[in-house]
Amino acid sequence: MQRKLPAAALAGLMTIGFLATPATATPTESATGQPAGTTAECTSANFADNQAGSQYFEHVRWMQCSGITTGYADNTYRKGTDIDRGESMAFVYRYLNEDFTPGEASFPDAPAGSTHFEAIEWGAAEEITTGYEDGTFQPERAVERGEFASFLYRALDPELEATDVSFPDVAESNTHHDAIIWLASEGISTGYKDGNFKAKDPITRGEVAALMSRLDSVINPEEPEAPQDRFDLQAHRGGQGLYTESTPEAFAHALELGVSTLELDTQVTADGAVVVTHDRQITTDDCRDTAPATPEDPQYPYVGKYITDLTLDQVQTLECGYQQDPKYPGQVVVTGPMMELDEVFEVVREYGADEVMLNIETKVEAGAPEETAPRETFVRAVLAEILKHGMEDQVMIQSFDWGALELVEELAPTLPRSALTNGDFLQVGQPGASPWLGGLDADDFDGDLVAMAQELGVEVISPVHGNPQDGAIGDEGYVPYVNQTMVDDAHAAGINVVPWTVDDPGTMEYLMDFGVDGIITDYPDRLRQVMQDRGLDLPQAAG
Repeated sequence: MQRKLPAAALAGLMTIGFLATPATATPTESATGQPAGTTAECTSANFADNQAGSQYFEHVRWMQCSGITTGYADNTYRKGTDIDRGESMAFVYRYLNEDFTPGEASFPDAPAGSTHFEAIEWGAAEEITTGYEDGTFQPERAVERGEFASFLYRALDPELEATDVSFPDVAESNTHHDAIIWLASEGISTGYKDGNFKAKDPITRGEVAALMSRLDSVINPEEPEAPQDRFDLQAHRGGQGLYTESTPEAFAHALELGVSTLELDTQVTADGAVVVTHDRQITTDDCRDTAPATPEDPQYPYVGKYITDLTLDQVQTLECGYQQDPKYPGQVVVTGPMMELDEVFEVVREYGADEVMLNIETKVEAGAPEETAPRETFVRAVLAEILKHGMEDQVMIQSFDWGALELVEELAPTLPRSALTNGDFLQVGQPGASPWLGGLDADDFDGDLVAMAQELGVEVISPVHGNPQDGAIGDEGYVPYVNQTMVDDAHAAGINVVPWTVDDPGTMEYLMDFGVDGIITDYPDRLRQVMQDRGLDLPQAAG
């Protein structure tokens, strides 16, 4: 029997991609015949390629814990893999927990005993699919977006109401027109930024997990998990309040202490190397010259130069971290050359910190682009290092330069992105668009950070906690930037909020009361204490 769900029951779903169905799994048993829900407790180990904090993590975890998928034999889920027709039908079947006994095979290429036979026969019996004109089902063929729209539409059989929603590439004569318009009108899928739906495009397994879990949360509403239950403790530059910033020792200490994310900054040298440092211009506050990279190097001394104008060999002659930062009186001083990005990856691997995320900032200087590597050069260099070292499942890209985030979406669409802002870079009320916003004009959004983030399509916003940046709740003249409305609006849009850089425990408490999803801090030890006092689960120490 098909389930008739009113269209209103599906309203409010947030769009990430498109609903489809992952691979071989054991169906969840249900005495009620209701859609499978998340189990109260899940003891299965995460898929090897679905670590905490990675894109689609919670959605894939829900699929796994609900018994909808057991993944592949090598314990992977393969979020970026296109899904086939047999898998799609199996996942809809398993999710709905249909009680069905198949008869003779309806399709010669899906005989009795074949993978997904029962689900395919159920789909045929319910007229969710009739196969192809030649009588075949083609279970291993990739599912198209429009095709799966129809699978889902026919399985749920909702009431389609009149709507003004349309896509220029979906004509009324399109076989999947009604299904696609239903998805769009309910907010399940709004198509692409260019306004098209691309019904012939395939669907990935990560997109599937996201939309199936969100569909379930609407059909089977439960009390939502409080953001604090999965609070993201991010060590700013490795925790520069405790160790010299951006050093192997700082990152190692943060891992030993126990953090969920290492936050770090990158710059790109003249010869394309990715180094880990906050400042685009070398200053005596952080580094000092030792010797020229080559005899009589005309660029020497290097202090005062921009990193984009120096080679890696020149940069690595510098002695960095040679003195304590006076802002951090307890900081342990560690001296050495400027790190490369791959060295951070090495530290993470040495500690076996597979569940720790790296929040990597591309520090493109949109306000003075000549002072950093060109945006595309910068982004491509960082992404190349991530992919070269197989770290894509543990990485998020953040940037104040939202144009860089748009380029990341184009070049590496599975990487999660975080939109940084200090508020001022939005340039609200000023003529024209800010150079920091990737072509968006804040005034077109009434200065609403969340609305702009929705347009940008990011998973996280990372605003300054307040001004002045080194201020705290209770200080005279301190003005908070993050507020309850911002957090509520972001969560309603499916966007996490992770303010920076918060070192005062009272301000941490203030922000956590709003329900922020994480905090970037120079003092991960302080934030751990606040989390412990609030009864939150602490990130495990690595090593």
